[in-house]
Amino acid sequence: MRGRADTSGQTKFIGRERNQAQLNPEISVTGDVRASAERPGVQRDNFDPREFEVGFQSALDPYSSTKIFVSLENGEVSVEEGYAYWTGLPGHIRFDIGKFRQQFGELNRWHLHALPETEYPSALRAYLGDDGLVGTGISLYRAFGGLGTHELTAQVTRSSTDALFGGSGRPTYLLH
Repeated sequence: MRGRADTSGQTKFIGRERNQAQLNPEISVTGDVRASAERPGVQRDNFDPREFEVGFQSALDPYSSTKIFVSLENGEVSVEEGYAYWTGLPGHIRFDIGKFRQQFGELNRWHLHALPETEYPSALRAYLGDDGLVGTGISLYRAFGGLGTHELTAQVTRSSTDALFGGSGRPTYLLH
């Protein structure tokens, strides 16, 4: 008998198919509703459905993801945010492209329903408008190690914020 293969050991099967569950997006639905009551008397117009939002988030591959948030506010449907981002780029940089809330202060990145209060702070609304600083463009982000947390964000967008830019549509630059 010529060199027979040893078949006495346990056979190991390896599946190479993709995990289909990873291809399904995370879908969320959020409602931002306010109610008020006054005394005395009959209560009227005390229910305020401010915004409803549907969010889709999904990994496109191991290094890229997408986020899309569609909102219904005051009877109008709009894309609140819609962008793709890539991680693992040279220099540990994250690259975003699309429409996103810009990294201006702590609360501008948050959607209205996620705020710790019912409205954006008065200072933000006075300078950035009711919706905050939002634009279509690109963003580069880099976190640095060491003592504490250090990060650098550079963004170039065409902001639609009328309060700050007068609806000019010119490029805006943000370095944080």
